[in-house]
Amino acid sequence: MTIANQHAINCSEPPGRLAASQTLRSLPMNIMIVESRPKCKTLLKYLGKDEWRVMPTGGHVERLAEDHTRARLLAAGLRELGCEVPEPETNIVMFRTADPAGFEAKARSVGVLVGRFDKERLRAVTHLDVDQKALERALDALQGLSWA
Repeated sequence: MTIANQHAINCSEPPGRLAASQTLRSLPMNIMIVESRPKCKTLLKYLGKDEWRVMPTGGHVERLAEDHTRARLLAAGLRELGCEVPEPETNIVMFRTADPAGFEAKARSVGVLVGRFDKERLRAVTHLDVDQKALERALDALQGLSWA
Protein backbone atom coordinates (compact mmCIF):
# COMPACT_ATOMS: atom_id res chain seq x y z
CA MET A 1 0.00 0.00 0.00
CA THR A 2 1.37 3.39 -0.93
CA ILE A 3 1.73 6.26 1.49
CA ALA A 4 -0.87 8.16 -0.53
CA ASN A 5 -3.39 5.33 -0.09
CA GLN A 6 -2.62 4.83 3.61
CA HIS A 7 -3.30 8.46 4.33
CA ALA A 8 -6.16 9.01 1.84
CA ILE A 9 -4.29 11.61 -0.19
CA ASN A 10 -5.98 12.70 -3.39
CA CYS A 11 -2.98 12.95 -5.72
CA SER A 12 -5.08 14.56 -8.45
CA GLU A 13 -5.34 17.76 -6.40
CA PRO A 14 -3.53 20.83 -7.73
CA PRO A 15 0.00 21.05 -6.26
CA GLY A 16 -0.74 24.11 -4.11
CA ARG A 17 -3.82 22.57 -2.51
CA LEU A 18 -2.09 19.22 -2.09
CA ALA A 19 0.94 20.80 -0.44
CA ALA A 20 -1.24 22.81 1.93
CA SER A 21 -3.30 19.82 3.06
CA GLN A 22 -3.01 18.87 6.73
CA THR A 23 -2.95 15.17 5.80
CA LEU A 24 0.09 15.63 3.60
CA ARG A 25 1.95 17.58 6.26
CA SER A 26 1.30 14.85 8.87
CA LEU A 27 2.90 12.00 6.89
CA PRO A 28 5.44 9.90 8.80
CA MET A 29 7.95 10.18 5.95
CA ASN A 30 8.71 13.31 3.98
CA ILE A 31 8.92 11.67 0.59
CA MET A 32 6.57 12.28 -2.30
CA ILE A 33 6.55 10.64 -5.71
CA VAL A 34 4.83 12.53 -8.53
CA GLU A 35 4.48 12.06 -12.26
CA SER A 36 6.94 14.62 -13.62
CA ARG A 37 10.05 16.66 -12.89
CA PRO A 38 8.19 19.97 -13.40
CA LYS A 39 5.64 18.96 -10.76
CA CYS A 40 8.53 18.05 -8.42
CA LYS A 41 9.90 21.56 -8.75
CA THR A 42 6.49 23.14 -8.20
CA LEU A 43 5.80 21.08 -5.09
CA LEU A 44 9.23 21.79 -3.62
CA LYS A 45 8.43 25.51 -3.77
CA TYR A 46 5.48 24.87 -1.44
CA LEU A 47 6.95 22.12 0.72
CA GLY A 48 10.52 23.25 1.19
CA LYS A 49 13.64 21.42 0.04
CA ASP A 50 14.89 20.92 3.59
CA GLU A 51 11.79 19.02 4.74
CA TRP A 52 10.75 17.04 1.65
CA ARG A 53 12.19 14.87 -1.04
CA VAL A 54 10.02 14.91 -4.15
CA MET A 55 10.84 12.47 -6.94
CA PRO A 56 9.34 11.77 -10.37
CA THR A 57 7.94 8.35 -11.30
CA GLY A 58 9.78 8.11 -14.57
CA GLY A 59 6.84 8.60 -16.90
CA HIS A 60 4.48 5.81 -15.89
CA VAL A 61 1.72 8.12 -14.70
CA GLU A 62 0.93 9.17 -18.28
CA ARG A 63 -0.13 5.63 -19.10
CA LEU A 64 -2.26 4.98 -16.01
CA ALA A 65 -5.41 5.52 -18.08
CA GLU A 66 -4.52 2.30 -19.93
CA ASP A 67 -4.32 0.44 -16.61
CA HIS A 68 -7.66 1.88 -15.54
CA THR A 69 -9.28 0.77 -18.82
CA ARG A 70 -7.87 -2.72 -18.39
CA ALA A 71 -9.13 -2.80 -14.80
CA ARG A 72 -12.66 -2.11 -16.06
CA LEU A 73 -12.30 -4.93 -18.60
CA LEU A 74 -11.03 -7.26 -15.88
CA ALA A 75 -13.98 -6.30 -13.67
CA ALA A 76 -16.41 -7.13 -16.49
CA GLY A 77 -14.73 -10.50 -17.03
CA LEU A 78 -14.90 -11.31 -13.32
CA ARG A 79 -18.61 -10.41 -13.29
CA GLU A 80 -19.14 -12.94 -16.11
CA LEU A 81 -17.66 -15.55 -13.75
CA GLY A 82 -20.24 -14.65 -11.10
CA CYS A 83 -18.05 -12.44 -8.96
CA GLU A 84 -19.47 -9.37 -7.24
CA VAL A 85 -17.33 -6.53 -8.59
CA PRO A 86 -17.91 -2.81 -8.08
CA GLU A 87 -16.78 -0.63 -10.99
CA PRO A 88 -13.07 0.10 -10.38
CA GLU A 89 -11.99 3.73 -10.19
CA THR A 90 -8.27 2.96 -10.48
CA ASN A 91 -6.16 0.03 -11.64
CA ILE A 92 -7.17 -1.98 -8.56
CA VAL A 93 -10.11 -4.37 -8.90
CA MET A 94 -11.73 -5.43 -5.64
CA PHE A 95 -14.18 -8.33 -5.78
CA ARG A 96 -16.10 -10.89 -3.79
CA THR A 97 -16.75 -14.56 -4.53
CA ALA A 98 -18.60 -17.27 -2.67
CA ASP A 99 -15.26 -18.92 -1.89
CA PRO A 100 -12.39 -16.40 -1.85
CA ALA A 101 -9.73 -18.95 -0.85
CA GLY A 102 -10.89 -21.39 -3.53
CA PHE A 103 -10.96 -18.68 -6.20
CA GLU A 104 -7.48 -17.53 -5.25
CA ALA A 105 -6.11 -21.09 -5.43
CA LYS A 106 -7.78 -21.93 -8.75
CA ALA A 107 -6.66 -18.65 -10.30
CA ARG A 108 -3.10 -19.26 -9.13
CA SER A 109 -3.20 -22.77 -10.63
CA VAL A 110 -3.58 -21.21 -14.10
CA GLY A 111 -1.03 -18.44 -13.48
CA VAL A 112 -3.43 -15.64 -12.56
CA LEU A 113 -2.41 -13.93 -9.37
CA VAL A 114 -5.06 -12.39 -7.17
CA GLY A 115 -4.57 -11.52 -3.54
CA ARG A 116 -6.66 -11.52 -0.43
CA PHE A 117 -7.58 -8.01 0.60
CA ASP A 118 -9.52 -9.07 3.67
CA LYS A 119 -11.59 -12.03 4.82
CA GLU A 120 -14.28 -11.51 2.16
CA ARG A 121 -12.61 -9.68 -0.72
CA LEU A 122 -9.96 -10.41 -3.29
CA ARG A 123 -7.88 -7.89 -5.19
CA ALA A 124 -6.40 -7.88 -8.69
CA VAL A 125 -4.20 -5.12 -10.08
CA THR A 126 -3.47 -4.08 -13.65
CA HIS A 127 -0.15 -2.33 -14.14
CA LEU A 128 2.73 -1.71 -16.51
CA ASP A 129 3.46 -5.43 -16.90
CA VAL A 130 -0.16 -6.36 -17.72
CA ASP A 131 -0.76 -5.47 -21.35
CA GLN A 132 -3.94 -6.20 -23.31
CA LYS A 133 -2.75 -9.66 -24.40
CA ALA A 134 -1.87 -10.63 -20.82
CA LEU A 135 -5.28 -9.48 -19.63
CA GLU A 136 -7.01 -11.52 -22.33
CA ARG A 137 -4.92 -14.60 -21.47
CA ALA A 138 -5.80 -14.21 -17.78
CA LEU A 139 -9.52 -13.90 -18.49
CA ASP A 140 -9.45 -16.87 -20.89
CA ALA A 141 -7.64 -18.96 -18.27
CA LEU A 142 -10.18 -18.05 -15.59
CA GLN A 143 -13.13 -18.72 -17.89
CA GLY A 144 -11.71 -22.17 -18.65
CA LEU A 145 -11.96 -23.21 -15.00
CA SER A 146 -14.95 -24.82 -13.34
CA TRP A 147 -16.48 -22.45 -10.79
CA ALA A 148 -19.42 -24.64 -9.69
